[in-house]
Amino acid sequence: MAKKCFVISPIGDEGSPIREEADTLLDLVITPALEPVGFEVIRVDRLKGAKAITTEIIQLIQDSELCIIVLTGHNPNVYYEMGRRHETGKPYIHLIRKGDPIPFDVAPIRTIMYDDISQARVAHAVQKEIVSFVREIEESSDAPYGRRGTGVSLATLAAAIDRIERKLSQVATPSIAGTDQPDDDLLGNPYERFQRALDRGDLRAMVALLPRLEMVFGPSPKLLSSAAVVAQAGVEVGVDVVYRLLNDNLTAFNDVEDIIFATASMVDYYGMVDREEEAIPKIEPLISKILELDQIKASAEVQAWFLNQLAKLYFGNGNFAAAIQIGERVLKLVPDDPSYIVNLSIDYEMDGRIADAIDMVDKLMQTDTQNPAHLNQAVDVYVKAGRRDEARKAYDRLRQIDPDRAKRALQYGDNAKVLLAQ
Repeated sequence: MAKKCFVISPIGDEGSPIREEADTLLDLVITPALEPVGFEVIRVDRLKGAKAITTEIIQLIQDSELCIIVLTGHNPNVYYEMGRRHETGKPYIHLIRKGDPIPFDVAPIRTIMYDDISQARVAHAVQKEIVSFVREIEESSDAPYGRRGTGVSLATLAAAIDRIERKLSQVATPSIAGTDQPDDDLLGNPYERFQRALDRGDLRAMVALLPRLEMVFGPSPKLLSSAAVVAQAGVEVGVDVVYRLLNDNLTAFNDVEDIIFATASMVDYYGMVDREEEAIPKIEPLISKILELDQIKASAEVQAWFLNQLAKLYFGNGNFAAAIQIGERVLKLVPDDPSYIVNLSIDYEMDGRIADAIDMVDKLMQTDTQNPAHLNQAVDVYVKAGRRDEARKAYDRLRQIDPDRAKRALQYGDNAKVLLAQ
């Protein structure tokens, strides 16, 4: 049976420049590179009946042996799905058009750059890079594509999938600037007008439509999701609407995915603007209320996700002791999730509790030796603890999987150089 490669990519409208580039990349680069080495290449819009089979799309993101993630255009759906794929610890390859800036939080990850892929020579060169990347993945382990479950809930992934299905035409993070395209349908459906504004990247129109959305739909999933999109774009009014809806009308929202998306939009906003201290007194009581909902209590994984959002705020505020308390609660719910194990290890390390950080890393190395970021944390902690053999073992594994990150690991102070470079 062929291995599956799921392509996470901006797609755009039929006939648009975004769609043309996406199709060219898929048809002239990705598919010709991967089919000869045993992959079936899948993109969401080319799945038959994709809008009716959300579960299948979720499984592709979580279980495909490989994901190609196209960062070109900084599409917010792509970045959300990238994060979900990273959480699985399974292999992925980043691509981006040359000249597009790579966001700082993924800049350390090796990324293949492409230029004018309509030229056969250029397309062939990118194909070779992808194949070389795949060979490195396959040579790094006896089971490079084996299941390495992280406890990431399907409910968490579903929010992103629903947005992919609804908004395949979204092409970039909206700009605060207005648009030259008028929207004269002042008496039309405000939700449809909001979607049109989102399609053309008119954030000003989206913000202006929030009061009318509330007037027409009240505390509804449509208003909540629209406000969350505005919050994700970095506009505080969206955060205010999301918080008010959840705090005052929480029982009006039965869909866990809607609550997850909305909560993530608030936490991400406060982290982005470095205002975690202000957020904690508001978000902590709200998350406590959310955790009392029956639909949340039904899943340990979903409970862990919400608690981890609170831990992120405390960590960002520098209150590592509080982040640790919450992280320990998270691991009681999902004790074998590598991402949460790493989070708690970092919390312990930042709080100066190196012995506890080592315990977490020891546990991590028993369950996950495939994720470069996790291995990097193991190297860092073992170096600080003076455990040279374990540091060397983790570093050698990191060097096999991600040579560039391994080189950067040697820059983590004199101790790292002494322990790893000899």
